[in-house]
Amino acid sequence: QTRFSKHYERLSGAASRPFPGVVEGLEAMRAQGLAIACITNKLMRFTVPLLAKAGIARHIQAISTSDTAGARKPDPAM
Repeated sequence: QTRFSKHYERLSGAASRPFPGVVEGLEAMRAQGLAIACITNKLMRFTVPLLAKAGIARHIQAISTSDTAGARKPDPAM
């Protein structure tokens, strides 16, 4: 693991908060029966804890990350 990765894993999400209205928007979309996905260039090992720390993991049904998709945005493989 690189020095950056160690620090990033430890600090990522420590001060992250959703923008105002995001949680309510996610709840409204779920109430309408919509599935919600997170598509990111981050690695899965960084993404899952970040979503949890931000308090929105429960709203996400699918996650696609650069390491699981084998591509990076804006590649359509994502």
